[in-house]
Amino acid sequence: MTASGGHRRGGGCPDRHDALSAFVDGALGDPDRQRLLAHLSDCPGCREELDELRRLQDRVRSSAPDPAAPRDLADRLTAIAGDGHATPLYARPFDAGRSRAPRGGTRLPSRRRRVRVLALGTVAGSCLGLVGAVGVGWVAAPPTHTPAIDPTSTARREFAAVLADDGIGNRAVAAVRGTDRGGPRVESAVAPPVPTVLVPGPEARQWLQRADSAGTATPISGTQQVQVRHLNGYWVASAQVVTDPATGTRVLAAGSDKQTAQSWWPAPGATPGATAAELAAAHHELATAPGPVIAGHDSQVVEARNESGRVVARWWLDRQTAVVLWQQTFDEQGQTVLSAGFSRVRIGAGAASGGVQALAAQDTLTLSGTGPAQARVLTQQGWSCSDRLAGLDLVQVRRGEIDNAAGGGEEALHTVYGDGVTTLSVIQQRGALGGAPEGFVWDPQLRAYRSLGITTTLVWQSGDTVITVVTDGSEEVAATAVASLPHDPPVLRTRTQRVVDGWQRILGGG
Repeated sequence: MTASGGHRRGGGCPDRHDALSAFVDGALGDPDRQRLLAHLSDCPGCREELDELRRLQDRVRSSAPDPAAPRDLADRLTAIAGDGHATPLYARPFDAGRSRAPRGGTRLPSRRRRVRVLALGTVAGSCLGLVGAVGVGWVAAPPTHTPAIDPTSTARREFAAVLADDGIGNRAVAAVRGTDRGGPRVESAVAPPVPTVLVPGPEARQWLQRADSAGTATPISGTQQVQVRHLNGYWVASAQVVTDPATGTRVLAAGSDKQTAQSWWPAPGATPGATAAELAAAHHELATAPGPVIAGHDSQVVEARNESGRVVARWWLDRQTAVVLWQQTFDEQGQTVLSAGFSRVRIGAGAASGGVQALAAQDTLTLSGTGPAQARVLTQQGWSCSDRLAGLDLVQVRRGEIDNAAGGGEEALHTVYGDGVTTLSVIQQRGALGGAPEGFVWDPQLRAYRSLGITTTLVWQSGDTVITVVTDGSEEVAATAVASLPHDPPVLRTRTQRVVDGWQRILGGG
């Protein structure tokens, strides 16, 4: 849509106005769309103008006149009314033929008239009583929905907790994605060299299985560089990592504001279901070969390819302990999505001298089940859930309550999908979304608010549920997942339902 000449441009960049209008209309091509989203992440003025354009579009749509009744319907109704079609509805045709009493005369009402007057009085009294009851119920009704308290912060926290339990993952990456803190963008990501020839076979799987437990069972301390693809570039963050097998892992992640955010995860216990290494081996062909020296440690490279032969991930493992020194993932076009690893690291005895001080555990939902079989049970309970989403298997189900603005709790469901390389979280919370979360813009193509931060996060209202999608996968994975989930109109309470809810509240039933 385009704004009228009197529309204020909200302090945005004048040369971006046409692109912003096309974005609101969903008419911007993908390359231009990605460039604009990258610009929006750095330009508050254009974000303000985008919000203003969307509000203007909503006002235009809401002010559109209701469609007129079909002409043939109006003609039929007029024919049914006959000669009296022009008579106002408030006319009283039953009085038309009644004779009037002489002026000054009196006439006792007939029995028939007295009955009618009495009936009218009874009806009037009942109507007044009904109106009063309706008014009381209306005023006493509770709020339609309890607004969700920033569902995106809960979703990121949940997503970070899932990544932190990934044995072949990286807790520094989990911390960066969980806090959504990124540094300056760069044009390309760096990664260690790759051997010319990698050999497929069981040895590659064995290396990943060793790595699955080594990351939390081995003392580690060091500095990691995290590079995450963001629109048309990469955001860079650094993190200090200390792992003590007895107490857990502490990560200090530094963002672009030069401030640090501390995360702590306890040493993981036994988790039911398939491990990340098992998922990676089940969904990909694995190959391995000796790799380069990374941060002073000899490495073994393990590569994962999909069924079409495309490389989707690489891990550089310490040859002595199998600790992940570096990891890299790729999208459908072969571009790097994530590249993260140690620039300095100590592994083994003495690496975590002094231990890791235990902090308050992350407030997360409770693991309630694993595996695709959970989908059918959840669907029967009224949740939107499938055993596969965006090409990923359902691997975990987490449930619990999330605090709301009223001080109570709203039931929430977190379904986790993955294939050992990509992780996707879907969090559903009963309640209402009170507008755009901070740092989000409306994406008309995906029909969801999307984060401009380091982690792909999308949120929208569907019926009586707020749905949040978080993923470390590609844009295509995120778009496929969002399109596959429901986008029902928000559930609004009818007038009758509001009155009933009000009386239930008065009588102690709600």
